Formats: sequence, structure tokens, C-alpha cells
Amino acid sequence: MMVLRFLEQRGRGSGAFLRGLAVFHTISERQVIRSCKYLCVIPITVASEMSSLIGRLFRLRTPFLIAVLVCFLPQQVQAQDVREHPGTSSPLPHRPSIALVLGGGGARGAAHIGVLRVLEREHIPIDLIVGNSIGSIIGGLYCAGLPLEKSEELLMDKVISQIYLPKLIWARILFVPLRPVYYAFRRKPVAGLASQQKIYRFLLKQLPADKRLIENLHPRFEAVAVDIADGQVHSFRSGDLARAMAASSAIPGLFKPVEIDSHLYIDGGIGANVPTDTADQRGADVVIAVVVDEHVKELPKEAFTSYRNLGSRLMNLALKSMDRRLKQNADIIVSPKLLDASIFDDDREVITKAILAGEEAAIQALPAIKARCGM
Repeated sequence: MMVLRFLEQRGRGSGAFLRGLAVFHTISERQVIRSCKYLCVIPITVASEMSSLIGRLFRLRTPFLIAVLVCFLPQQVQAQDVREHPGTSSPLPHRPSIALVLGGGGARGAAHIGVLRVLEREHIPIDLIVGNSIGSIIGGLYCAGLPLEKSEELLMDKVISQIYLPKLIWARILFVPLRPVYYAFRRKPVAGLASQQKIYRFLLKQLPADKRLIENLHPRFEAVAVDIADGQVHSFRSGDLARAMAASSAIPGLFKPVEIDSHLYIDGGIGANVPTDTADQRGADVVIAVVVDEHVKELPKEAFTSYRNLGSRLMNLALKSMDRRLKQNADIIVSPKLLDASIFDDDREVITKAILAGEEAAIQALPAIKARCGM
């Protein structure tokens, strides 16, 4: 009872306390003191005096009943908020869950870095990131803890673009008509000018050892790809992160489909370039979609004498039509102004402008984002 009264007297000066009793019968002085030390929430001065008092009691060899689960919580103590990124956290009861959707668009996806930078700086709590193509790469690396500065460096140094543009591409194209002859007596592989193994190994190298599985990421992450066999959009919620990102960015025709669990997957842009459907299906209260589609401006008919311009225009029209529907599922749309950037652009100045355009677009959307998120 001496110890209990001692603790109560000390407790009056430390705020409210919780009571609990534990009876020690035949234990040593060292065991009791060690137990008290484990109660890390007891103020240091109290713990010190407790140890001294317990020592005196043991030296007197007096049998006693001791309270060791009496904890004092100072009113000023606050729990530490541990996060992978300053702008991300787990959903709390008093705020809506927020999903960020990063669309595809090749080099224009550099704008995603600018958007993430602003959201992080403004402490907008993101609970889920859903990415497609370049959006899956930027989003996946971010959720794995890679600093945005590192992602920017990979784009600025043309590391990703060099991996994505196969070497000797014209030689590979000229070889296509000869495939039936070359593989006449061999097993014919899946069609495509290049394999995604190189980008897979590169992405895997960027990931920390404990962040190579999607289920280990924070915030939560999903990469979208299309199953080429049935044409359905598939979202990877678990498994090999690097392989999921490689599948989501496997541009059909240019790259061979990526095989995962006996299924062949290609770039998610074929079915869901801005995968807001996935975020909506996960029950997000607020869906923020970042759309980096190329602006469709009028061109003179002479421009379409080039196969490159014709192919680019057809792709942009298809994506724009698809994204018009998908954007209806978004609560807030962030659309960076990317007038000079194309899908395969790797010019440092263009990349820098794209990142700045992402920041500007995110800043403009901040009032709407904060209002919708109750901030």
C-alpha cells in the first residue's frame, strides 16, 4: 500500500492516471525494477523514485502488494505520425479517403511528379494511388518510397526513355516480314519488337528490398493493364511491383506483352488510360484524376503525309475519346497544360516544363481539393 499511495501522490501532479494491479510473490528486486522500466510512459522522475523505494523495501525484506500497471499520461503527449511520405497517411474516421489516379501519356507523365510534389507539400493525405503506363511507374516508385527528386533525375537523364526505345528499331521492323521463315521450325514467341525484361530489371533495381511487393506499399498502390487474351482491364493489387509496372507500360506492337500468372498483359491505356473506375470500385470518397493527354490541335493536311504524325494523331484521338468517359468518375480533374511535350519526348527542357506544368495545375486545383477533402 505504501507504493500505491506513493504513486497516487505523484500522479496528482502529472494528470489523469489509469489504475491496475499486479501481485508479485517470490520475485527479486531486479525483476521488479526491470518491469517498472518497461512502463515507458511513466515519467522518468517517478520511475527513478519508484526504483529507489522498491530497493529499500527489498532490503527490509518486507512482504508487500505492489501496483506496477499504474500509468501516467501527461496531457501534452501526442502520438507520432509515421509516414513514408509527408503527404500520405492511412484514412482516419473524421476525413474522407482519397485516391489519386495517374493516367498514361509517355514523357508527358513527368507532370505527375509536379502534382505529387504539390500534394506532398500541402500535406494532402493520399490513401490510394492507381496508375497506368507512365502513371504506374511514377506512382509505383513513389509508393515504394523513392523520392520525387530521384524520379525526376531518371527522366532528366533520359534513363527511362533510352530503355523504352529499343536499339536498332528499324532493323527489327525490317525483320518482321521474315519472322515466318525464321521461326518455321522453331517455337514462335509472342509478337513485339522488344521485350520488357530490360525495363523490368531496371525498375526492380530502383526498389528497396522490402518494397518489391505491391501489398507492402504505403500509400496503397494498384497498376492497371489489359489482358490481351480477353480484352479485360486488370488491376494488380498484390505481387511483383516491378513486373506489374512493366506490364502496365508495355506499349502494344513496340513491346511484347508481359506474362504474369499465365496471362499476357499490355499497356493499360488500351482499356483504361485514366483508371478512375478502379479507384471508384475501391470505395474512395474523393477521386483526383491527373490527365496528361496531348492537346489535339488542328493540323494542316500536309502534316499527315508522315506516318509518325498520322499514328500520333490516331492515338491521341482514341485516348481523348476514352478519357472523356473515364473522367466522369473523377471528383477533381487536374489537367496540366502540356503543349510542347509528346509521348516519346526526352528533351530535358520539355521534361522540366512538364513537371512545372504539373505543379501549376495542382496549385490551381488545391482549393477544390481541400474543400472536397474537408481541409
